[in-house]
Amino acid sequence: MASKATNDAVQLLRRRQQAEEGALTSALAATGAAERARRRWEEESARLDASEDAGLAVLAALLPVEVAARLAGVSSARVRQAQQRAAAEVVAARVEELTGGTVAGRRRARREGRAEAVGGGVPAASGGAEAGSVVGAPSVLRGGDG
Repeated sequence: MASKATNDAVQLLRRRQQAEEGALTSALAATGAAERARRRWEEESARLDASEDAGLAVLAALLPVEVAARLAGVSSARVRQAQQRAAAEVVAARVEELTGGTVAGRRRARREGRAEAVGGGVPAASGGAEAGSVVGAPSVLRGGDG
């Protein structure tokens, strides 16, 4: 009788072990599915972020940053961040597609008297050269040798 009870106990343990292995296999499969879903979510999120960055950068290429930010309903800092993060080729292609050509980069004009305050240059009007230009050696204005 002892051997029959032992055999029954061994079979019971084997069935329990098989059930645990099945549960473990199911848990591992579910973990794999969850991991795949998480990876897909991250990829889609990155794609959407890149798309938003490109859109903001295109808007900023066409308009001043402050105006682009106001139109998009975001801060100027967010628009500048998008300009840095967006792929330049994507932005240039989209701008060209929208405008039929590329838009030159925007630069702010220097205000009158700015050269004296910044680099110590002498306005040409007082030095006899063309009015409005700044006279001074490039190394002096940059603070270096060349």
